[in-house]
Amino acid sequence: MTTWAELQQLSSAIAQASDDKLIQIVRIVDTLPERTQLDEAISKVRHRLFWLRPPRPLSVARILFAPVEDLLDGPLSYRRGSKRFNRAIIRPVTEIFESAMGEAKSVAIRAELMGKTTKHRDFALAFGERLWPAASDILADFAKRAATDQRLRTERIGRDEDVLHQIADMAAFLRFGARIEQIKADLPPKPFEDLQPHHVQMIEEVFITLPLPEDVALFTRILLALSGEPAKVLELLERVKIQATQRQRDALVGDLTQSVIDKLGEDADRLVDIPRTDLQVAAKVAGRLVSSLDALGRKRQWGSINVDARTLDLTRRAIGDFVVENLNRTAEDSAVSMAATKANPAPATDAQAVEAEERAGALRQFRDLARSLKIDHHTKARFDTITRSMDQEALEQVRSAVAQGLSRAEIDQIIVDRLRICDIVEGYERTKELRSKLMSAAART
Repeated sequence: MTTWAELQQLSSAIAQASDDKLIQIVRIVDTLPERTQLDEAISKVRHRLFWLRPPRPLSVARILFAPVEDLLDGPLSYRRGSKRFNRAIIRPVTEIFESAMGEAKSVAIRAELMGKTTKHRDFALAFGERLWPAASDILADFAKRAATDQRLRTERIGRDEDVLHQIADMAAFLRFGARIEQIKADLPPKPFEDLQPHHVQMIEEVFITLPLPEDVALFTRILLALSGEPAKVLELLERVKIQATQRQRDALVGDLTQSVIDKLGEDADRLVDIPRTDLQVAAKVAGRLVSSLDALGRKRQWGSINVDARTLDLTRRAIGDFVVENLNRTAEDSAVSMAATKANPAPATDAQAVEAEERAGALRQFRDLARSLKIDHHTKARFDTITRSMDQEALEQVRSAVAQGLSRAEIDQIIVDRLRICDIVEGYERTKELRSKLMSAAART
């Protein structure tokens, strides 16, 4: 029998052990019937275990929690509302599952797992494909009954409402256990810093077949846990055409950005470290981050969530820098855009018109963000530069169209497209002023 003193010595040894010794210690820990006290010590060296990959015996608990292993936190580091799982629920979840399966089936399952380790990946996936659907139904049924049966809940998992929420969450994940494991197997090693085109395509193919935005949330939480660049996952989600209404997507991504902010803590600069991408995606990601910051701030004021004010301030400052950076980039690109327009002044195609309007909408959103972030004085000069450049580009396009002999209908279409963009970015009064200039330019021969 392992004494408390022995457990304390083992916990201390884990943190100081060499690689070979760590593998031996983990082998001992895996034989212990009770390992609650060691979970925190082991969590401190999990990054080493990931690279060492020692064979770990397959158990019912390890199979059950395989799809969500990257979301597990030790009891001391787990925080309510973080959309992660407390390792303390491993035992009750396993007990609920085995109790529902019955003694005979549980013994048969353990016998089938005997001698198998995490090195037997194909076996683990095949076994999980049989186990996860049944476990999902069992946990979902328990969560439903325990929500109304106070006595059942107290006897099985205690009074903590958060434990019941986690069990219901586990049931949702296990419905897609096999697909989660397959997508994780195809991704680059964690924490992945970037995704190759075939990874992005694979994720898109998974997402577009998911029936509900809540299901997309499950997969995205896994991606956020695996990624070294969480902002890129948010950017990816913006590009994925999921089967949900825009309002559902907005709510979903907004909810997820709160998890990202909470996860990154003081390292806020990485939150918006998005590579040179199109303006629309940048504006959407920044907009949702600001909305989430505001929501977190309100929750903090109400006392319903514990978020460090310094983290919120650092994140807000990082988003402000991101807004300025994108405005600078837009202003710098204006000369290239003007030259291209002058060389080819023809009316925009439908696709080009849509793209231009989306970019105009992104600029308008950046202007709104500047007000929300209270950095109007930092961005005013940049917006003035951008709008003057847009006006000049419109005039150059009309003048070039006239000089090249385009028809009046084509010139009118150019004017309509340009006025629509001006209206999106600057509003009615500025649009009237630009219309006068463009009509004057079109009248000259």
